[in-house]
Amino acid sequence: MKSIFLEEREIGKGKPVFFIAEAGSNFNGNMETAKKLIEKAAWAGADAIKFQTFKAEKVITATAKKPAYQANKGDKETFQESLKKFEISTQEHKELQDYCKQKGIMFLSTPHGQEESVEVLEALKIPAFFATFCSSELKQ
Repeated sequence: MKSIFLEEREIGKGKPVFFIAEAGSNFNGNMETAKKLIEKAAWAGADAIKFQTFKAEKVITATAKKPAYQANKGDKETFQESLKKFEISTQEHKELQDYCKQKGIMFLSTPHGQEESVEVLEALKIPAFFATFCSSELKQ
């Protein structure tokens, strides 16, 4: 197996573990919470923290129902409406990336659903993308 480089960091057999903290959407759409996750990941010794890049309308249909673990009795909000709250704007991506640099941790993100997400990350010169695929039941 050959090594790869993410920025200055060599990753491969015989190299130190590359620790990626998964933030995903766990900041609940709140930038201050996202920054706290970055701080905690840096404190824990993570090399990188990974978020998610998407537009809700590109990954979930307008009529998709929430998964059972997210649904609350009497809740009329669609899955798409719920997911929209977790989108990160292009400006917020840049803000999080800059904050990561201040804290000495690499900013990564998984692009979901469309080329636009990849374009946002390419413009920020994100060193790596992690591909994902939606399951068919989420698109129904």
